[in-house]
Amino acid sequence: MKKYISNNKHIIVFIIICLFLISCDNNYKKGEKLYQEHNYKEALFYYKKVKNTNRHYQDALLQIGIINSINYHLKKEKDKIDSITKVETKKHDSINKINAKKNEINRKKELITQRKSYEEALRNYFLDEGLDIKVKVYGKNNTKMKLTFALFSDVWFRDFERNGYFTHWFEIGFKYVELNNGWDYAMSTSIK
Repeated sequence: MKKYISNNKHIIVFIIICLFLISCDNNYKKGEKLYQEHNYKEALFYYKKVKNTNRHYQDALLQIGIINSINYHLKKEKDKIDSITKVETKKHDSINKINAKKNEINRKKELITQRKSYEEALRNYFLDEGLDIKVKVYGKNNTKMKLTFALFSDVWFRDFERNGYFTHWFEIGFKYVELNNGWDYAMSTSIK
């Protein structure tokens, strides 16, 4: 029985060695396949598993060197691309800021023009209502409006206030509104 166990130990050790050698060959073959598929990270993993007792050990070392060289050059290229991307992102952000400023300026110009055209529209509205109220839009950026009518008084001012005219005019960008009767009455309101 002892002789049988002793013989089996040799067989078991032989089988383990064969499996180990096959495993090493498989590691090299897996690394080779992954290298050909350009999966360098995984290929490197399997090449490093090849033992120095394996017949493919020198080839694995060569492949590890090649992969490390490829990785080095790829990293340099990636760094260049990242640098270019940063520059492009900064340019893009600057262009967006410039465009936002242009849009804001254009919006303000449009509002200035709209307030000036409001002068005629409001005059026509008052005439349609049977009131000969003259409307003048003036000032920097057309933010001031002067209404002139012979019958203006505190009663008219309060009526405009109560009916929300001043609030509406401030909402569309006017900062100063004056009611004037052309002689001795002038009352104004403004937004600070």
